[in-house]
Amino acid sequence: MKKTIILANDDSDLLFLYSVVIGKSKVGKRRKIINCLNGQKVLDLIDSRKVSLEDIILVITDLKMPSVDGKELIRELRVRNYLGPIVVLTNSVEALRDEYLRKEASDIILTPLGNDSLLRRIGNLL
Repeated sequence: MKKTIILANDDSDLLFLYSVVIGKSKVGKRRKIINCLNGQKVLDLIDSRKVSLEDIILVITDLKMPSVDGKELIRELRVRNYLGPIVVLTNSVEALRDEYLRKEASDIILTPLGNDSLLRRIGNLL
């Protein structure tokens, strides 16, 4: 199975943009990209075995989402023993000071951020 990158963001326009930018880059080549509008959809995919934790090479999540937010998604992924990188995209400077996020997320990226910078930072994790 193709290695998978999961994008979680409740802004469908941003979700589409990130999906296209990553999909057309070296980071996204030969990789499956799955878009989810909230953290619960990510967990549902895993729980239904439509995607396995072993196939996920990267999770990129927004913090503020309905249902299951980004922080809870990270918590649930770690409980399920997902050990891969998790990138948090946020416009909140407060997130940079959040001890849990600093410990559990591989990177916290303040948005807006240029596409090249985003790709460079996630590429460094893979």
